[in-house]
Amino acid sequence: MSKKQVIFVQGYGDYSDGVWPNWLAHELVKFGFDFNYVNMPDIMYPEVNEWVNFLKKQKISVDKNTYFVGHSLGCITIARYLETLSKGITAGGCVFVAGFCSLPKVPLLSEFCTLPLDFSKVIEHAGEVVVVLSDNDNLIPRVSSEEFALKLSAKIIIENNKGHFKSDVKEIHSVLNTILEMDQMNKEKREMKSLKRSATRG
Repeated sequence: MSKKQVIFVQGYGDYSDGVWPNWLAHELVKFGFDFNYVNMPDIMYPEVNEWVNFLKKQKISVDKNTYFVGHSLGCITIARYLETLSKGITAGGCVFVAGFCSLPKVPLLSEFCTLPLDFSKVIEHAGEVVVVLSDNDNLIPRVSSEEFALKLSAKIIIENNKGHFKSDVKEIHSVLNTILEMDQMNKEKREMKSLKRSATRG
């Protein structure tokens, strides 16, 4: 089993919202995680195939110690990346902040949402999924995040007055706590399996 790691995938645009991801990285390191902030290419003119292929080129070793965190466009990008994984490969979990799978009023990003995506395969590889949304997001309609969560059979956490989780948001404790809870649950599952194997041998 590899070392615990979090892969963070940014969203669209001239990125100025590194504040809470940097805080998250700082906090997770205390708990023994590596944190990989993936700087995506062409953030002003993103293309779905380029972004997914860029993630593939990172050669991420995905297992139950691997957790994905996405913001905005990064969420659907992670989902599309997970869809491409080989059978039997499963992450420890995913936390999607202001994610969406439909955004009809932004033609530049339309292919991220309209190209075929097998959500059953995403679920197969994602582990537990949690979608974090804000009750006053001015860029992503709440219904779009809720639709994304529904398609992924995800738990929803609603934050108050966080907007689109940009640079004015310094910390998101629900994201940190969710990753720690996922990690603890996966640890307990591994220990339970180990005990069962030992009992069988005995």
